[in-house]
Amino acid sequence: TVDIAVMRQDNSEVLLGKKSTSHKWRFPGGFVDPGGSNFEQAGRRELTEECGAIETGNMQYVASAQIDDWRYRTETDKIMTTLFKTEFLFGNPQASDDLEEVGWFSVNELKTMVADGKITEEHEVLIQLLLTNLK
Repeated sequence: TVDIAVMRQDNSEVLLGKKSTSHKWRFPGGFVDPGGSNFEQAGRRELTEECGAIETGNMQYVASAQIDDWRYRTETDKIMTTLFKTEFLFGNPQASDDLEEVGWFSVNELKTMVADGKITEEHEVLIQLLLTNLK
């Protein structure tokens, strides 16, 4: 899979989304199409599908991690994701496809959001990887 941290205002804010089935926040993202040419292209596609017509800068690799996705906990195969970050340039993010809501959050709030259970458990490791990358 790919997950994308859309950053604005000198990396001080990040765009997160909520699915209709959860009250917790997460990065936009999703499964990579086997026929796609690269992960960056998959990230752009997922952003457009889930956040609408927004313009962003280049996709910058942050890290990869195995995700403890509830759908695969009893399976032999697990989900490996690639986290990218990109600069928000312009547009009006609007939730669509898998996301019901999107919003901007201060990067300084992310640790508290994890501690308060406001970030989906599957993305807690991604939050930590992003914060480490921004130092």
